[in-house]
Amino acid sequence: MEVLSEVIFSWGTVYLAIAMPAFAMILNFVIGSCFLSEVLAHSQFADTTKKNRRGNERLFMVLIIFSFIWQYYTYMFQSRLKDMDCCNLPVCVWRWFDRLIWRKEDFSWNLLFKCSLDEMFYLSLWLTHAVLYFCCALSNPHVKEKTSRSSFCRRCDAHVDGMDHHCMLIGNCIGSSNRRIFLCLLGISFLNMLFLLFMRGNWAYREGNIPTLVGLLVVVFVAIVSFSLLIFQLCLIWKGKTTRSFWKEYYQSRKSVVRALFDLVK
Repeated sequence: MEVLSEVIFSWGTVYLAIAMPAFAMILNFVIGSCFLSEVLAHSQFADTTKKNRRGNERLFMVLIIFSFIWQYYTYMFQSRLKDMDCCNLPVCVWRWFDRLIWRKEDFSWNLLFKCSLDEMFYLSLWLTHAVLYFCCALSNPHVKEKTSRSSFCRRCDAHVDGMDHHCMLIGNCIGSSNRRIFLCLLGISFLNMLFLLFMRGNWAYREGNIPTLVGLLVVVFVAIVSFSLLIFQLCLIWKGKTTRSFWKEYYQSRKSVVRALFDLVK
């Protein structure tokens, strides 16, 4: 009975009790018909019956949101254990809550403002990156009725004004109304990854553990992809094209991909 009591009232059980409802909510968001999924679909004039198509995109969104959390944890917690209390809102909130409930040692909110220059710069990049991502995911480039400038997206089952392409990573279409935000997202994503490599690349390599090295490879990959997509989109805008028109011309011309990209940037 003592062993059972220790297991039931351990911190592991508390964490599990918190994690299970969160996991169930995430699962419902990906494959179910939760309130948030319905709101996203209705705001984009999309058919809510396309559960299989939307489920893949919702999974990508969950993974990307998890990557934001993992990135913050690695930079603000794992890589600076000695100064973890400073300039860290989650820690300050936890200390304040701990003091409020258990009446422990005094707590000062001044720790929240003890930030170094690189920490302020990182938090600005991280927050801007997250805000732009959600702005792209929640934006509405769709129109209720077909127009001369609109194209039909089979994944969204809706018409998109000035459609460029459908992005699986944000679960939304890129059209004339949100293309600038998408370009800003690509730019800030590249800057964020570049800053992470510059400030924490050596630390991640010296750590040598598998999760940190995998995270380092992910950062390098995202930096390369973000920069490549940004250049590609800027070249398309310079030539007055969209991603759809580029690939349509590519299939009709029967050129190689390298040749088509070279013709685009020259």
